[in-house]
Amino acid sequence: MSKKYTNAQLLDIAAFKEAGLEWDTIVKKFNKKHKKANATFDSIRHAYRFHAKYLDVSNSEVAVATLKEASRARRLSAKNGKKNRQILDYLNAREDMLEDIQAVVSKLNVKKPKIAKKKQSKGKKKMTMELLLSDIHYGKKTGTFDLEVCRDRMGYLRDAFIAEYERKSQQYNVEKVIVALMGDIIESSTMHGLESARSCEFGNSKQVQEAIVSIYEDILYPIASLGVKVHVPAVTGNHDRTDHKKTYNNPGEENLTYIIYKTLEMLCKTAGFKNITFDIPTSPYATVNIYGNVALYEHYDNAKANTRVALESLMMKRQKQTKQVISFMRGGHFHECTMYGRGVIIVNGSVPGQDSYANVMGFDSEATQIINFYVETTNRPTSFFSSFPVYLP
Repeated sequence: MSKKYTNAQLLDIAAFKEAGLEWDTIVKKFNKKHKKANATFDSIRHAYRFHAKYLDVSNSEVAVATLKEASRARRLSAKNGKKNRQILDYLNAREDMLEDIQAVVSKLNVKKPKIAKKKQSKGKKKMTMELLLSDIHYGKKTGTFDLEVCRDRMGYLRDAFIAEYERKSQQYNVEKVIVALMGDIIESSTMHGLESARSCEFGNSKQVQEAIVSIYEDILYPIASLGVKVHVPAVTGNHDRTDHKKTYNNPGEENLTYIIYKTLEMLCKTAGFKNITFDIPTSPYATVNIYGNVALYEHYDNAKANTRVALESLMMKRQKQTKQVISFMRGGHFHECTMYGRGVIIVNGSVPGQDSYANVMGFDSEATQIINFYVETTNRPTSFFSSFPVYLP
């Protein structure tokens, strides 16, 4: 049970939370302001969940709070009451899961990185490197793929990327790295019932856990340790959910990737990486500006086919939605490396490679992920420079 806080203290907690601060930061700021409070992580969080949020009507969670009060104040109809309880249970479960993860992460003895000092050389052109990560399918099991193979391939991909980084750094100032997480991070043992269960090595909880560990240890930690700025646009895919039915209600927040990405963000922050930033949108896509060209990242499950016409159609729709001129689009889903135009549209491969589904459907899926390079320019149509597919052993 949390200790009792005054209304003024509760308002401070609510204000810190509304400002978007993480709980460990809130505790530090609160104790600095209220020196005799000696607040703990758990007591602050408990006070906010049960008191502070009701004191600030501008809080985005006021609708949920109002619903809770209404459900206590009067008996709703059986149908509406059931729906409201389901909504509240879901929201509370997701909130509790994220907060519990944050509580654990904040107490972990996370290995502090030795971050290299990045030196910029005069006279060299600026370069941005981009690592496309999609269709990893942690938890998938085939005759040639399991978790051990997956981790080996992720390590191989990391080594290939760092080798390219060191090679390009001799000629260019590699000032930024984009690690694009583009969905189908896990396989999901439940989305197609027995069919999914039979194709998985283990269940969804372990898939989420292994995805967090692998992406952090195999990719983000070693790349961020290079000292270069790292930006992570992180979007969801069609396999990153528990149910067969696809959701159109903020999929970036509703799917299991939200837990994966938020935990990775917390781990990087706890480790002390100040050179890595995340963009975890609620929508199925994210955009990044690369030397004046906008790149869009999406899983491509909203495209009708892996054809130029279908993907260009999706690109034009997103361009109208974002009200930006989109120069590049990157995604996965089709498990086959493809490029349309001069780096305009790129389809990433998969980490598992060929499987029974691909064989039945007649697809040619190779274990491949892609590295792209962009160079600041005044004499080329765009900043896109080259593409390097990494064929995984």
